[in-house]
Amino acid sequence: MKKVGIIVGSLRKESINRKLAEVFIKIGHSKLDFSFIDIHNIPLFSEDLENTSLPAIDVFRQKISESDLILLMTPEYNRSISGVLKNALDWASRPYGKSCLVGKEAAIAGASIGSSGTLPAQVHLRSILPVLGMKQIQHSEVGIVWNETFLNNNGLPNDERTIQFIQKFLEQLAQ
Repeated sequence: MKKVGIIVGSLRKESINRKLAEVFIKIGHSKLDFSFIDIHNIPLFSEDLENTSLPAIDVFRQKISESDLILLMTPEYNRSISGVLKNALDWASRPYGKSCLVGKEAAIAGASIGSSGTLPAQVHLRSILPVLGMKQIQHSEVGIVWNETFLNNNGLPNDERTIQFIQKFLEQLAQ
């Protein structure tokens, strides 16, 4: 069983990226065990604090360390990733030489009400992952154009092709 830690790059209560992550969990895969890695209490990164034991950072790093794969759910802000996601990745990568991200498998997904489905943000995030020492699973990105009718009453996508697409994505993660 592969442990998948999900980091949602949005702090919004009604985050569509969190909802998309919940869709992935609901669809599921027999070889994947999902858990959320919360970033709500992570302070702004400062080199002045990087060698200090901060409970929120300690828990965050521990959950990453316990995961086999990190699924990064990125919103798109100004054609890039959110500041809170970048901040979380900065904390996870420090102090220098003690990153909990090195060697971790990574996959990217995102949802947006815009027509690009977060793909510009995902391109930016893909350029950051190698610097962090993460190994992105090939062809492992999902960009969803979200609207108010995306989910049915069961919390699943209304479109069967979208469900099949997500199933293929989860199959890639399970390899």
